[in-house]
Amino acid sequence: MILKKYFEFINENYEGFDTLGEYIESLSKDDEYARSVVSEFTKDIDTDIRIANAVNTLDKHTQEVILKLIQDNKSKTEDDEKVSVNSYTSTVFNESSESAGRNVFKCFLKVLSAVGQKSCNISWDQTPDNWLCMFVSDSVNLEQIKDVMSRYLYFDTFIKTKDSMTGICKLFFGINLDLKLEYGVNIGGDTFTLGSFPLSRGTYNYLMTLDLKSAVNLKKFLVSLDLSKLNIISKVKSVMMNYFPGQSDSKLRPSIDGDVISYAFQGLGKWDNGEIDNGEIDNLKNNLKSHLLQYKWSDKIQFNVIPSDHWVFLNIKVK
Repeated sequence: MILKKYFEFINENYEGFDTLGEYIESLSKDDEYARSVVSEFTKDIDTDIRIANAVNTLDKHTQEVILKLIQDNKSKTEDDEKVSVNSYTSTVFNESSESAGRNVFKCFLKVLSAVGQKSCNISWDQTPDNWLCMFVSDSVNLEQIKDVMSRYLYFDTFIKTKDSMTGICKLFFGINLDLKLEYGVNIGGDTFTLGSFPLSRGTYNYLMTLDLKSAVNLKKFLVSLDLSKLNIISKVKSVMMNYFPGQSDSKLRPSIDGDVISYAFQGLGKWDNGEIDNGEIDNLKNNLKSHLLQYKWSDKIQFNVIPSDHWVFLNIKVK
């Protein structure tokens, strides 16, 4: 018996509507949350266009994300306002203090905007091994950061403990391999975590509907990765940490583009006149396949091995 995924079923009949856009439009009637979700994904489209037509111009995956956000909110299956509370420590600051969760993260994003860092990008070079991605700001004067943070009671402890510190710092946020969103400040190489919270249906939906410019790049990263895909990619990165494909001259830190995580090795294998030996490619594929097949989730991924100009790229995609 072949079981169809829920969205495949919805897309076949749209609950009696001709298009998924019309179905989403019907769900948006008398539902402020639903309208805000639709608005978030269609704000670049002429506001005179009806909701159904605007949604139908979006790609299938984005339409499904909109539908899922609306239906999760209606069914109330998400974790209701649960916030993780942790303590933070560093090599410089050893006194524990309450971290904060997703609500304080919104304040943190406002701080980013206030100090001119609305377009924080992912820095793959600075993303730690135990993180999926890390967004890092440009260098900012610490006094400026403390001045802006003083507007928020949440950051009072941090400001007081750093009162004697000056210089340049960077703000960061991202998702670690435990699927927690974490955010904080890096001062002179020392990391101070201000808060963290686990990604659940509720917190994922919350992030996707944040109406802040400093959240745009995070939302772009998340839009092609639902929680199940994020979970698989975190497992892939975990098991690839100790994977050794062979001797190479150098390598890049892994990067994620959509639902694909990529690894790059320079000088891997035998090359002759800019071409790699076909047997080497077969060996690389077989070794990677053997490494990944030992895990139960291997049926949820596929991979390819691409040689180019003395580089070999291992690309692993979540199905």
